[in-house]
Amino acid sequence: MAEIVNLEQGESIGCAGLQAFERIADRKRLSPTALKAFRLLAVKWSLLDSEAVALLGVSDNAWKAMLDRDSGKTLSEDQLTRVSALLGIYKGLHTVFTEAMADRWLQLINTNPLFRGRSPIAAMIEEGYALMRETRSQVEAMGQGI
Repeated sequence: MAEIVNLEQGESIGCAGLQAFERIADRKRLSPTALKAFRLLAVKWSLLDSEAVALLGVSDNAWKAMLDRDSGKTLSEDQLTRVSALLGIYKGLHTVFTEAMADRWLQLINTNPLFRGRSPIAAMIEEGYALMRETRSQVEAMGQGI
């Protein structure tokens, strides 16, 4: 994660360089913070458990275990990459919109061709990480006035 957003206090904690997540030591080190951030995102975005499971790419049982703050779960490279993209979306939306709208935006039906009449959450669940990455890019562009 190039940057970790502290959802509880609205702060960002910058990290030196980009993180690729392929080293197990890095994944073990980053997983507790990533899981905490994702659990907070799930609450802020009012995600159903089924939506959280699909966005993170885990099973129902794995998600239930992850809800335990001391689960000790090490996320995969794919899962950390997904969390990173979703945190980027969160940060970007809070740059563009008020807090209430930023947290609702993902649940609203969107006519943008990227989402094809679906909510961004539904579209990202159906299309996976590629659409998460594209959504993050679009949200960041909105924040830059593009």
